[in-house]
Amino acid sequence: MALICPNCDRRYQGDEVYCEECGDALIPARASWRKPAIIGGAVLLFAAAIWSALEFVENDLKSNVSLVFGPNPPHFDSDKKEVDVPVTIRNNSMFDFKLDSVKCQARILGLGATCSQAGLPKTIAKDRADSFTLQVELALSDPTQASSVTVAHADMQVLGVSVGQDFDPPNTVTLDSTKIRDALLPPVPVVVALPSEPQKTEKKQPPPPKPDSGSKGFTKDNTFTIDK
Repeated sequence: MALICPNCDRRYQGDEVYCEECGDALIPARASWRKPAIIGGAVLLFAAAIWSALEFVENDLKSNVSLVFGPNPPHFDSDKKEVDVPVTIRNNSMFDFKLDSVKCQARILGLGATCSQAGLPKTIAKDRADSFTLQVELALSDPTQASSVTVAHADMQVLGVSVGQDFDPPNTVTLDSTKIRDALLPPVPVVVALPSEPQKTEKKQPPPPKPDSGSKGFTKDNTFTIDK
């Protein structure tokens, strides 16, 4: 067995016990690399365990996190010129996770539109469902083209690790073009003027003549009177 001096690294073959130069006890030569090898093996095992755990978490989320539109229908806001699209995300996985963002794409009457998210829940507990809202800007374009909102990806965090979720097939909701036009161009109330009725004027009759007590003449019965 090859032996080595731990002090001066001198190698010996045979039955020597102590180094001839420094007097230190000899040790087996393989002991010089055994400790680093053990540490390296432990690090590799730990890294493999972490990788397996992360893969398990990621697969669990991708298999058990779903997203649907609703429960309420889209709301068209004529004041803000936008449509609010409610979305519900359900967590059937074994872990609580934080929803960082969702990526949505929108087309309004054939044109691409800005799609933003509002009211994202901070944490979605396992076996729970939470809702938030997608806000899409409205713009007037070709009324023959379709309008829709699509969500194909969500970014989550679980145990401090970011996990991306691609929804396949992507979730899509179709918007009513008529309601879009009504939100952008609200109908103007029409005021109809009714014809006015002619005012009726009453003809005033002249007052009857006052009888003169001191007069003389013929009366209605053609008799002549003389004042006394």
